[in-house]
Amino acid sequence: MKTYNSYHTCIKQLAKRNNIPQTYLVCINRTTVWRWKKEPDDKYLGKELTNIDLLGRFLERKESKTIIRTYLKVANAISGILSVSNQLHKLLKQNKKDFIQIILRYKCKKRIN
Repeated sequence: MKTYNSYHTCIKQLAKRNNIPQTYLVCINRTTVWRWKKEPDDKYLGKELTNIDLLGRFLERKESKTIIRTYLKVANAISGILSVSNQLHKLLKQNKKDFIQIILRYKCKKRIN
């Protein structure tokens, strides 16, 4: 008996845009991809909630890889610091609102500049 794979809706939406990453494309039958491309645009309710278009525009930018790598390095560093220092973790937790406001203020300044 043949088993069938189930695919995430995002993969199907990427197929409609001819943007399926090669790592996935080699695993999916060509006729399945063809069928997804022929599906009507309004088949999936709530497709506007996915940010595939926004993500696609971001990934097209030259600096997207640098931004992602930098973010992951910062997140990894913060994670390492927090896992080692219980005291720092407690301080950040106590000052959570101030910490978030500083980040948001910096984010807004970067947009203006």
